[in-house]
Amino acid sequence: MKSSVFAKQFAVFSMLSLVALSLIMCFTVNEHTVNALKQTRPDYLLYVLGLCIADLVLDGFRNYFLVLGVKGRLPFWTSIRLSAMSIFMNLVTPFSVGGHPTMIYALNRNGIKTGRGTSVVITKLVTMSLFVIGGAMLSLILYRDLITSVPALRATFLLSGILFVLLLAIGLWGILFPRMLSAVFVAFGRLLHALRIVRHPDSFKGRMLKQVLLARNSLQHYFGKGFGCLFAAILCSCGMYMAQVSMLGVILSGLGVSVLYVEGFALSALLLFLISFVPTPGASGLGEAIFVVLFAGAVPRYMLGVTVLLWRIFYQYLPASFGAFVFVRFFSRLLVKKPDGQPVRF
Repeated sequence: MKSSVFAKQFAVFSMLSLVALSLIMCFTVNEHTVNALKQTRPDYLLYVLGLCIADLVLDGFRNYFLVLGVKGRLPFWTSIRLSAMSIFMNLVTPFSVGGHPTMIYALNRNGIKTGRGTSVVITKLVTMSLFVIGGAMLSLILYRDLITSVPALRATFLLSGILFVLLLAIGLWGILFPRMLSAVFVAFGRLLHALRIVRHPDSFKGRMLKQVLLARNSLQHYFGKGFGCLFAAILCSCGMYMAQVSMLGVILSGLGVSVLYVEGFALSALLLFLISFVPTPGASGLGEAIFVVLFAGAVPRYMLGVTVLLWRIFYQYLPASFGAFVFVRFFSRLLVKKPDGQPVRF
């Protein structure tokens, strides 16, 4: 990614987040907010921080097991830093997709072939998506009236579901019938050639097909000798999902807002599902709006702004800050110290 494009995307994310949070604070914070904050329990912030760390560590374990499942090796500390870098790139790119190619590239620079790295990323997406869609469906059953009573929320949920099924179908189709993607790669190669990114479209198609075939063969390892690694990765995804949906409940408890765990779980599950398909970088702007719509009935108005700010900090900003540091360090080493073809350990 060119630095100018990256800078623009980061600027868009920062501006949208700042504007959205400022508006929410402006319309929700009053004297009741100040009085409520005086009665909060700061120790709960440590619990939320623990969930934040657990989420990142479990993602590191998941990377470690998935790489091991395709006969690769990745140091655990490197796995954690790679997870943080992916979170940062997802935060500053539209539809939160930047972390996936970044992770494939970083794995490649650490000795994991692109095809195998692709299978790792695909498996991560599929395993986590199963929990996200499952939690959303369960929440929809429990809080169907909430979704159907708000037209904008109902349309967003429907559109998100269609996009999820479509992306899943395309991914499975590509893995099961990789050679049928030949025409797609030809068209994509020509586009990249027109943009002067790729010199030879035909060789690009061949390389892409080779990597897709390698990805499919690597995925087969997970259902053979690597099944134990796949099972361990699924357990890690489960733990990550539980940590993510529990953050809001712990934040609300620390702020003195009484919310049943089931209600907090259901609303958080809906939130995680809906922001997965928001086109703005890191779901900035629209993510805060969806949060307010979902939690308006469970959280007092004067605490909505504080709640969404704390959720953003622990769910995204803290791990993304660490990821930004790793990102800069990794690519500075890549550009300055390591020529092409040599692994870059970070």
